[in-house]
Amino acid sequence: MRTGALIAIVIVAGFVVALPVLLWGLGDVAKIPGGVWRHAAERPRHQWRIGMVSAYVLGGWPAIVAVLIWRRSRERSDLLAEWADLSLRKRNSRRRAVTPRAAAEPAIVLADYEDPSPRQPGRADA
Repeated sequence: MRTGALIAIVIVAGFVVALPVLLWGLGDVAKIPGGVWRHAAERPRHQWRIGMVSAYVLGGWPAIVAVLIWRRSRERSDLLAEWADLSLRKRNSRRRAVTPRAAAEPAIVLADYEDPSPRQPGRADA
């Protein structure tokens, strides 16, 4: 097999193998809401997308490295933690708005349930 054909096979295999990885990486970047990106990200979302797609265009194989870098990045973990925190605060504020305040438990006074008639002497209470 000639060297040119071997290089072509490696490049085509890189495009085929890296396509699902690229799609997963782009989907993972898109999953994080834009508000979280605007307030907590070091880099804008489009820079990560451009980097992944550019790496894919360079032969496919570098896209796998780019997605692995994104997957293990501190920025991704910070964004996911911020998103989880915002979601929890939003959920808690909705619960506080929807849940009615618990009414104070009524005080139980045993005197209210006792028989008001005087006890008769000579009778033993059971």
